[in-house]
Amino acid sequence: MAAGLGPAPGIGEIIAKVNFNGVVRLLEGWHKALAVAGNARVVIFSSNSTTTVPGLPQEVVDAFLEGDVDKAVAIAKAAGPEHAAVFVYVGSKTAITYWMRTIGVTPDWAGKGIRVNAIAPGAVLTPLLQKQSATEGESAAISNFPIPVGEFGKREEIAKWVIFMLSPAANFMCGSMVVLDGGTDAYFREDDWPRAIRLGYLTVHSKRATLSAGVGWKRFFGLKVKVILHRWNRFPAKECFVSGRNYWCIRDQENPEAASR
Repeated sequence: MAAGLGPAPGIGEIIAKVNFNGVVRLLEGWHKALAVAGNARVVIFSSNSTTTVPGLPQEVVDAFLEGDVDKAVAIAKAAGPEHAAVFVYVGSKTAITYWMRTIGVTPDWAGKGIRVNAIAPGAVLTPLLQKQSATEGESAAISNFPIPVGEFGKREEIAKWVIFMLSPAANFMCGSMVVLDGGTDAYFREDDWPRAIRLGYLTVHSKRATLSAGVGWKRFFGLKVKVILHRWNRFPAKECFVSGRNYWCIRDQENPEAASR
């Protein structure tokens, strides 16, 4: 699924609606058919900009996850006209990746045989990149952007990865993002991950526990944790399990922020 517009100035609202709503609403609409099909696979187009563009306000991503694209655009515009389009674009791609990783591992998706993953291309030689390379003010930034392998990616290379991710060989892939960027992400973020899970972080799967609605303290695996019911798109913990259009999220009592983003 390639729903995406580049960070062109002046079209922030369109970028937001196509890049985020164009994926979320379509997949939600297809969910029943995908579940009935059995062993369905979905590939979402993310971007390596999610990990290589600095300064993205977290509030932009949060607004997208709230489903409020107008708010996301307004926050991005507040950063200034030179950053607005980039922040809307990167924010939409970051949010759609968080959304993919969140819903992708739930009983409603993985549990019904739907494998949802994402691919994050870097600088790929497309008509958009060629146009930017020929544009004064953008060509220098593109030519100076580090690509350790020394060349742009090719569209057919990305296509082959998508074919693989839609094939039976990718049956064990779930909630994963594959970065194809010639080494740019590793160049900037060489030791950011893998990273050990935080002590006190707790994931509870629906098959292991049944929670009643509301807020309260319960014990799981010897830890006393606070159980909070949140909307599906306002999760304080990295992983929750689904109940209707809500997510149950778990935090550690001693360090309530431990599971917060």
